[in-house]
Amino acid sequence: MNILVSINYNYAEQFIILIRSILESNPQANITIYLLHSSLSNENITYFKYYIETPRCTIKAIHVDDEEFTNAPVRFHWSREIYYRLLAPWVLPEEVNRILYLDADIVVINSLRELYDLDLGDYCLAAASHVSGSSYFIHSIRLQLPKGSYYINSGVMLMDLKKMRSLYDKDVILNFIEKRMHTLWMPDQDVISVLYGRHVLPLDTLLYNLDDWHFAISGRAIPKSRRINAIWVRNNTKIIHYSGRNKPWNSKSHSELHQFYNDVKQNLKQMTH
Repeated sequence: MNILVSINYNYAEQFIILIRSILESNPQANITIYLLHSSLSNENITYFKYYIETPRCTIKAIHVDDEEFTNAPVRFHWSREIYYRLLAPWVLPEEVNRILYLDADIVVINSLRELYDLDLGDYCLAAASHVSGSSYFIHSIRLQLPKGSYYINSGVMLMDLKKMRSLYDKDVILNFIEKRMHTLWMPDQDVISVLYGRHVLPLDTLLYNLDDWHFAISGRAIPKSRRINAIWVRNNTKIIHYSGRNKPWNSKSHSELHQFYNDVKQNLKQMTH
């Protein structure tokens, strides 16, 4: 199973907890972590390996030339590392055809096997969306989304790199960012939704990209079949995404979903003592 992550050292703890959560939830899987970065030192990589590498899990760090994104817009709490996933089809080894990209502010609480083995058919990506209705309409107008495009949340993406390479080359991605930088509110996922939006297989948000907002509205959802609670999440959800500002490592933030992150953190503490 190939996993892709892109971080700087500010997300060191979150990265370790993400990977530990994958290992705990997928005890039979052999995992290769591809880590895209532009600023991590050899000491940083060694530190990660100490907590993460096992006989069935290895890390392959790949340096990205950050100068390619010098003029790329960065807003709110994002850093330029959010763009590196856009170059995955070209910076990863050519023999890597399928990979699951995960943001660092994620924990995995159940098996990823069904998602990872998903038949993509003619699609080049599988991802969930965090917008619908009027929000989607706003994004479609703002970005002039091609008809039939799916506006994704880019925090979880199953990627067929060979198919992505067949659609565009790297220069198309970089030129698009340069040309449209003033319209990119959520930079990387705006780019992906415009260029690849018609080639995305939708995923169930409650299973594969559950955030606080969807957890809250699903607790009172109609129909009843879409109502969920923490017990349902424990038994059914695979991926919890702490998107937005309500982070479990912030002592001033509170959510029922934070317990899943704290569980992994506690297990890690016990492992190292």
